[in-house]
Amino acid sequence: MNYEAVIESILFTMGDSVELSKLAEVLELDKKEVKDILEQMQKNYEAEDRGITITELDGAYQMCTCLLYTSPSPRDISGS
Repeated sequence: MNYEAVIESILFTMGDSVELSKLAEVLELDKKEVKDILEQMQKNYEAEDRGITITELDGAYQMCTCLLYTSPSPRDISGS
């Protein structure tokens, strides 16, 4: 199973942060394994100079836009 793809899909679909324990439960892995995968994903996004990143806060993870690429803002682009 491609765990990175599954995690990416979950985080993208949820929009909000997802607790590490929930990800581990869904993937049927222990929390350390999931945390290691998430940390590797974060490194990969950074190394590839991507416009998205995975942020961790209080044991939950969320897919977010990379701060380096938030200008122009979506509001500037949409004209709202």
